[in-house]
Amino acid sequence: MNTKQKDVVKRLVDGIGAEDEGEVRAGFEWAEAAARARGVARDLLESVRLLWQMLTDPLYVMRWETKAWVIAGLAYFISPLDVIPDPIPGAGYLDDAVVVAWVLHQISDEVSKYRRWKGLA
Repeated sequence: MNTKQKDVVKRLVDGIGAEDEGEVRAGFEWAEAAARARGVARDLLESVRLLWQMLTDPLYVMRWETKAWVIAGLAYFISPLDVIPDPIPGAGYLDDAVVVAWVLHQISDEVSKYRRWKGLA
């Protein structure tokens, strides 16, 4: 997480009051939370698949710097040495998702180019 993201989270935390706890307790729906979590997991896997396709497509050529970003993101995803260990229920893949999202952001122009090239966009 970069400094700007940390600042946003810190402002959010600083702005939470006692009344917010009641709203969360009253409005939290486990079924909705589970559906969102499944959606996040699906999005993460689709993103990892896209990075894998970009890396392994024999007809697609990308700059080495872009390829290095893709390799780094995929390596972090498969690495057992994470900031948050993968076996932790509900949170284990959170850091993987952040890293993959960061990689996609860093190479967003190339991702868009690849998606157009493959007819995915």
